[in-house]
Amino acid sequence: KNGKPLRFISTHFQHNLPEDRIEEAKAINRLFTSDSEIPTILAGDMNATPDAEPIQILLKQWTNAIDEKATPTAPSTKPRSRIDYIFFRPAADFEIIETKVIDEPLASDHRPVFAVLKWKQK
Repeated sequence: KNGKPLRFISTHFQHNLPEDRIEEAKAINRLFTSDSEIPTILAGDMNATPDAEPIQILLKQWTNAIDEKATPTAPSTKPRSRIDYIFFRPAADFEIIETKVIDEPLASDHRPVFAVLKWKQK
């Protein structure tokens, strides 16, 4: 509306090599946070639980839109782990309106995460 950019990033971190996930998180921070204040939403399958190092690396630069205690997302049939996320930055540019994990066991091997964010355009 006002001609200012908004960036959306979708990702899928490596599923079986923890060291790769750490490097992927570092790369995302390096590529999308170092010198840019472009409002950005990052969403995807991080293949890491909230306490895992890749998520902790991301949280140094990003705000988690979905409550840490949210419903687990994987596997979709009987979720036990939370590994899917929506992050945003800068934190002051967004307001969280609604978030949830959608109760849908058939669409994917993970439950979908959903967020409505209000972009506070300046």
